[in-house]
Amino acid sequence: MAQKISGRLLAYILSVFLAGLGIFLYVYQAYPGISIEGAIAFGLLVLVTDNLAVMLPKAGAVSVAGSILMACLFVNGPVTASLISILQLLHVADFKNREPWYKYLFNGGQFLLAVGIGGIIFKTINRSGAFALQGEVVLAVVLSSLAYFVINTGLTAIAVSASTPERTSAIHTWLYNYAWLFPFHILVSIVAVGIALLYLRFGSVSLLFSTLPLILTQYIWLLTLRERKAVLDNIINMVRIMEAKDVYTAGHSRRVAQYAEKIGRELRLNEFEIDNLKNAAYLHDVGKIQIVLSVITTEERLSSEARKIFQSHVTVSAEITGSITYTKPISDIIWGHHERYDGQGYPRGLKGDEIPILAAILSVADSFDAMTTKRPYTQALLAAVPIPDPAKE
Repeated sequence: MAQKISGRLLAYILSVFLAGLGIFLYVYQAYPGISIEGAIAFGLLVLVTDNLAVMLPKAGAVSVAGSILMACLFVNGPVTASLISILQLLHVADFKNREPWYKYLFNGGQFLLAVGIGGIIFKTINRSGAFALQGEVVLAVVLSSLAYFVINTGLTAIAVSASTPERTSAIHTWLYNYAWLFPFHILVSIVAVGIALLYLRFGSVSLLFSTLPLILTQYIWLLTLRERKAVLDNIINMVRIMEAKDVYTAGHSRRVAQYAEKIGRELRLNEFEIDNLKNAAYLHDVGKIQIVLSVITTEERLSSEARKIFQSHVTVSAEITGSITYTKPISDIIWGHHERYDGQGYPRGLKGDEIPILAAILSVADSFDAMTTKRPYTQALLAAVPIPDPAKE
């Protein structure tokens, strides 16, 4: 069943597609000529590398196919490069996921725009047509590569922003999902120059040796990100299993993550902060795994000793997340989620502005869920009941 999209988003997608088609027709007339050998050689490599693309956190993917496309642009011209860019639509994962038709329409227009405008810039500056490391060629490479990156990522950021329920700004989406890729793109552009020079000197056979290290590097990166996701998923599932043992806390971390994200978006936090906040919310109670269930579920007031045991879950949670490379950035958030504005919290007794903002948000979300969920020692409050400002208490 096709996903429903807004009229505004559909209009944007159609605009991108028509603009891409228009740019391609202009390029086809202005810079005629198609290299069959180049289309086959570079096209096969684009197919392989794009199907090993690394998925980005929010949406979209990144691959070294950009190096191959830019190299093709430099030596075979924008028409050949534009045509093989369309091969990126033959993405196996998209077919398996039955992606909607408008995604292919958008991607096709985006590819044609990025490569086409990059090609126009390259041809306009490099009037000689030769490809050698000299002044105007270097300038043409830099500006065409920059245009390719900005158009590719910028158009996607706008689409992602318009299609997400929270309607995050396109700038925030771009900064979170794509800005950090700029150094990678610089490397991609340098590699593209190397691939182009080797191709001109040794022909198609050079592509095998010049791109194999790129493909291996991308595959290792793909495995690394899959490992990161698997580690996070395993820890989150462990927390859910632990929560399921207690009817009162079942689903607690999931609800806290939802509340924390909503608060973060109201405060206009960037996507990096919101992502860390959500992960911290999912894992903030992982340290309870070392606490005897009877302490967690008791309906009686905790003894001094039992309270110390219970409060130790913060330290254990922070230490667990701090010891894992992929969750280390959220450790400080977890350290502070039971601190109080008046300094009477635990485990460090922080107060006021000493408490990190993300930890304070997590604390509010955690407390809200605790107060609006039935617990062994209290009835649930209605969500509409006013809650006193902790800063005034």
